[in-house]
Amino acid sequence: MSDDQSADDMTEDSLEETGEEFPEGAYPFFVAFRTKDGEIGVQLDIEALEAPEHAGVLLADFARHFAMAFAQSGKASSPDAALDEMLDLMEDELENPTDTPRGGISN
Repeated sequence: MSDDQSADDMTEDSLEETGEEFPEGAYPFFVAFRTKDGEIGVQLDIEALEAPEHAGVLLADFARHFAMAFAQSGKASSPDAALDEMLDLMEDELENPTDTPRGGISN
């Protein structure tokens, strides 16, 4: 996503590519992107989740979708193999972070 492209534009582009539509009134509440300097940026709408445990369910769903995508693309031998690899590195990253989240809440 470029600096002059909004999350709404990105969503419209994705919808055009996949042909899928969001339900009326739906909007992205999690956007991840690579910045110009190669860092990973994340924008969250924390108001979309009622409690921290809901984020846990969402992260598990994301992991399963990523695992399936890696297997379908041939980057992993199976969804289970991809998920195992992701969980191993996730545990390592949680125990020994390679960076610290920055930023804050803005309205």
